[in-house]
Amino acid sequence: MHGRHSVPEAWPRSLKVAAKLGWLLVQNTPLDLLQWLEFADDLAARRADFVVHCSDVAWLFAAHCIKWPAAVHKFRSYALQACDAKVGTAAGIVDALVHVLRDMSGHAFPLMHARMSAKGRMHSGTGIIVHSQWLGLLRKLEVSSQAAAGDEVLNLGVSQSAYVLKPCQQDAVQLVAAWLAAIRQEWPRQISTASFAESADAIVKTIYRLRGMSAGSAGPLFWGPLGEPGMRSSSQPPKQKKARAAAFKPGYLVKHFTKCVLFRYEHALGLQWAELPLSSLSMAAVLRWTPDGTHQCEAIADMKVADAARLFGFTPLLISGFACAASAVDELQMASLFRAPERELFRVVAEWRKRLETAEKEGGETDDLFSPVMADFVCAAAKLPRGKKLPGSEK
Repeated sequence: MHGRHSVPEAWPRSLKVAAKLGWLLVQNTPLDLLQWLEFADDLAARRADFVVHCSDVAWLFAAHCIKWPAAVHKFRSYALQACDAKVGTAAGIVDALVHVLRDMSGHAFPLMHARMSAKGRMHSGTGIIVHSQWLGLLRKLEVSSQAAAGDEVLNLGVSQSAYVLKPCQQDAVQLVAAWLAAIRQEWPRQISTASFAESADAIVKTIYRLRGMSAGSAGPLFWGPLGEPGMRSSSQPPKQKKARAAAFKPGYLVKHFTKCVLFRYEHALGLQWAELPLSSLSMAAVLRWTPDGTHQCEAIADMKVADAARLFGFTPLLISGFACAASAVDELQMASLFRAPERELFRVVAEWRKRLETAEKEGGETDDLFSPVMADFVCAAAKLPRGKKLPGSEK
């Protein structure tokens, strides 16, 4: 049962909240993951089974790089059109990205950006802008510069910065073709319950390589362990080096995509974490495949996945993500959350579902939307208006 088991007092607050509120968090799929999963379903529906195939991985990787839910929604549409028209995958991906960039121009999405990047750093390492720059599709137009005659200028991001869309996209097509070659060479040919752990490790290694190709093509990066790109910043001031290193965490981004893929496989294969051979794994293995950049899950690294699934009440693949979301909750807020009636907390999710359903019916693909975050639940527990600065948030 979700949140009904006692948890060790020595655990960090983030794990306590994730365990106690698991019943709620599993019903609140983040909108970026929801859009990605629906795209994966679209691709799988064209096949005889519901497993992610190698030929679909490049499309899904590109969709994950885009990140913004409204952009992924548009990308899905262009991708399916390209598949129907039997356009080559590399050219189709690049063409779809260009269309989405044009669609996103003029949309600031302040609420989405604030909720997806609580510390304001996420979009320096992922999202459609940075990946389009890595692919050579965009060039930022500096404030002191002017666009040349004939340049196509797009205004993107929460600050609506000006970018020039480059007219020649052949280099991007070649780079995506290199993704495809790597996927065909390294992606597991078949994934089963027996081979799940081995396949997951292979997927992580493959995605490190894909991200390294993209980031390396942008120039200011060097190769790190396992093909992981790191910052080559010898010419940057020390403060800028530190800020960029903190913002750019390729390991986190690789594991986030791997988590999405494994979550998809888990449902497609009907995996049971309480059964052998998966039940013999520890959470340390799961943390090889899922992001935990702030080390919220160190306290449970030695726990068997079967015990983790029972205690938290949901798949071990999501524990680190929920713990990360709960890491900003302080002691008073945690106590308030645990005292709050379940109906008050679930009302936040129910209202969100209604709003999303209305937006979809009215064709609001570019509405400024994102699913509830932990602050919304804390506000509901404390009976505060949504969006109000939370007690202790100024610390």
